[in-house]
Amino acid sequence: MPDLDDSDSDSESSGVDLAGLRVVSAWIRHYSWPVADFSSFRFQNISGAQLGAALSTLTSVTALRICNLPVEREWWVSLGSTLALSPWLKEIRFNFNDIGNEGLASLAPSFAVMTSLEILHLRAISGHSMFGEPGARILAPALMRLTTLKELNLAMNGVGNEGLAMLRDGPIRALTSLTKLSVGRNMIDDEGKEAIREMLKDRCEELDINSSDDSENS
Repeated sequence: MPDLDDSDSDSESSGVDLAGLRVVSAWIRHYSWPVADFSSFRFQNISGAQLGAALSTLTSVTALRICNLPVEREWWVSLGSTLALSPWLKEIRFNFNDIGNEGLASLAPSFAVMTSLEILHLRAISGHSMFGEPGARILAPALMRLTTLKELNLAMNGVGNEGLAMLRDGPIRALTSLTKLSVGRNMIDDEGKEAIREMLKDRCEELDINSSDDSENS
């Protein structure tokens, strides 16, 4: 698990770790272009906002992957304040993080401006709380704007029947480019599963709506 840390910040008075930003930018350029993969990193002195600012200077980066990140929810709220500065991103994977609905509320407006986004993975981002209808209500308006989205993963978030119905009758119905959808392990009953299966049967190549104990491949 790499560390991204720079204790010799040259702008302590402003609270912006410019030295840390240079570390992030150099790391992306050297190791992961055009994919910025910070999964399992330890961001010790670099906030989410500072990472987003660094990414905004690297237009060659088209994929951002941050999974299993050991940070508090406030880090994700901070990232939401600058992620919109990179509207050219085509792929975002934020799986297995404790983002919560407060983090999602900060990130969603950034997703909404990414008019080229094709892949969005938000698998297991609710921590010990439930995504539910409130999370669906936060995310739905942003998803409605992602007309190029091909792949959406919202599995393992406790979306529930009401949350799924809101997403199904809103963005999932509207996103005609969507070919892969995963909403499995979300406490959805058989009626909810059948409704989304019926809606997408003619246009979705891969659909996962299984519960943890299901053996069927949908």
